[in-house]
Amino acid sequence: VQFAGVEQQLKQNETLTALLGVSKATTGASAIGFVGQKVTADGAATQLKGDKAEWSLNASKGGTATITIKDANGRVVQTGTTTLTAGDQKYTWDGKTSTGSVAPEGEYTITVDGKDISGAAITVKTEVSGIVDGVDFSTAVPTLLIGAIKVPLDRVKSVKSNS
Repeated sequence: VQFAGVEQQLKQNETLTALLGVSKATTGASAIGFVGQKVTADGAATQLKGDKAEWSLNASKGGTATITIKDANGRVVQTGTTTLTAGDQKYTWDGKTSTGSVAPEGEYTITVDGKDISGAAITVKTEVSGIVDGVDFSTAVPTLLIGAIKVPLDRVKSVKSNS
């Protein structure tokens, strides 16, 4: 009886392994469908191209924010302030550093420190968007590529046709 139980467990493990393989293949096939589509996802990193980088912000309420932009090496290249309204809004950076020089194209990350009119901290979520031009399957969850920006498939919030 014990040998029969062990044999059944081994067969169950083989079946589960096969099911996981099918699931991974299905997820991979669906990820390929994102190529060429515009996606929006949670994240703070985006590309500076043509002297423009853009993030979507969502503030829990209105106020002001200190914006810090860092390069791919974590160095602060720009710090400034902006007014926030409650809800969704765009923040566009012109690619100019705090010293007035033009930053090179590449990946930049934004940090938003929001405060309401009384000085209390407010929550500001950041999102990135762009056209998917590839998929990386080397991670547990397929990762969509928007230029050099990597977006895990499970962080995608919306998909729109690029046509």
